[in-house]
Parts: sequence; C-alpha cells; structure tokens
Amino acid sequence: MYLRAVHVERDEEALRQLIRDFPLGVLTTAIDLPDHDLLQHTHVPWLLQQADSPNAGADAAPQYWLEGHMARANPHVKALLAARAQGGSVPARQVSVLFTHAAESYITPKYYTTTKPASGKVVPTWNYAAAQVSGTLELDESPAYLLRQTAALTDKHEATQASRDGKPAWTVDEAPEEYIRALCKAIIGVRIRVEALQGKFKMNQEMPLGDRAGVVEGLRAIGMGEVADVVQQRSDLKERAA
Repeated sequence: MYLRAVHVERDEEALRQLIRDFPLGVLTTAIDLPDHDLLQHTHVPWLLQQADSPNAGADAAPQYWLEGHMARANPHVKALLAARAQGGSVPARQVSVLFTHAAESYITPKYYTTTKPASGKVVPTWNYAAAQVSGTLELDESPAYLLRQTAALTDKHEATQASRDGKPAWTVDEAPEEYIRALCKAIIGVRIRVEALQGKFKMNQEMPLGDRAGVVEGLRAIGMGEVADVVQQRSDLKERAA
C-alpha cells in the first residue's frame, strides 16, 4: 500500500474501526505451489477479535485476530490446504487482507475553488480510505470453531439489520441443527494473527483549506454526502493538528 505521509492513518484503533464498520475484506495470498495459481483472492466477511492473553504483562499490546470462513470448493482453499500440508501455517509475508471504506468517489478539478482559479494546476483524483492487514494464516476445521464463528458473524450483522428494519434478529439456532452442521462441512475456518496493520484516508488533505471546502460543497451538491462527511472530518483533523 502506498502511504503518502499526508494521507497515512497512524491511529491503529481508527483502522480497526474501519475494519469493524466495513468487514468485507479481500484476502490475497501468494503461495508458490505446483497446480495452484500463485496469487489468489477471495472476498471474506471478517470478525476482528481481540485475543485473551492471560500471561501477557500489564503493558503488553493486545493481540488481534481476523476470523472468517471460506467454501471448501474454492480453489483458494485448496491452495491453502496444500500449503498447510507442506509447512503448517501461511506466513505473514504471503498474506494480505484489504478493507475499503464505503465512502469513495471521483473528484473533479472543478471543486478546487482556490487552486483552479489561481493557477489552473489541478487534476482529477479519487478519494478513498483503506486498511491493510498482514499476518500468519491458520486454517481451522473443527466444528466447534465453525459453529462459533458463523454464529458470531451472524449475530453481529443481524443486530445491525434489526436496527434498520425494526424486525427481530435472525439467529443460527432458528435453522435445524443438522442442517447447520451439514453446511459447516462445506466450509473451512480461517484465522489470521494480525502482525501488521496500516492504512490511509486519502481525502484531499494535500489541498489548501479552500479547495477542501469546495470538494465538500461539490460532493454534497451531487448527493455524495457520505464522502463529503469524511473529507470534512479529515480536513478538520488537519486544521486542529496545524
């Protein structure tokens, strides 16, 4: 990930919150094995979990894990299983998960109300925010993990859905137990120990205040209020830091 200093997010909790808010991350692995593609990519809805560390000291940094599951029929899973057969877990240098904020948009130079009239030296760009995780990947085929992980994932998103539609949340135990257990045989658990977390909010911070205000106004005028809100938030953070 290209991390220009003006865009980089150094607050890891802000990046963790981006993952919690937008948990559909693209898992990419680079596994060099015969009969498997080197690069494989799969969209996975993840849960970011903080691990219990009973033996860690009071000042120790908390350990985080990404937990998810994938279909056994996925060629990506077949490559992961082959890698495990050869060496166990897949090391961090071969694993990446990319999360993207929903607020993203093309930005026209017409919005730069300070620089465009003054010099004309403006070009289009694209606003977006993203977080990237790398870490050691493990597979977990145990029914206990799969039942726990799928139930936890469902509960999280059903709670959000219930708040939107006003209807009671659906729970996994509403389906027949034997049906759920049969479906769990068709998936495999994936756990990634978070060993590196980086990210950025590319939201026009490099532009003068007047241009940033022009972007916010322009985006609101075309119904892109969510992106405008993030641009405004990042602009405010830059001004407070100045």
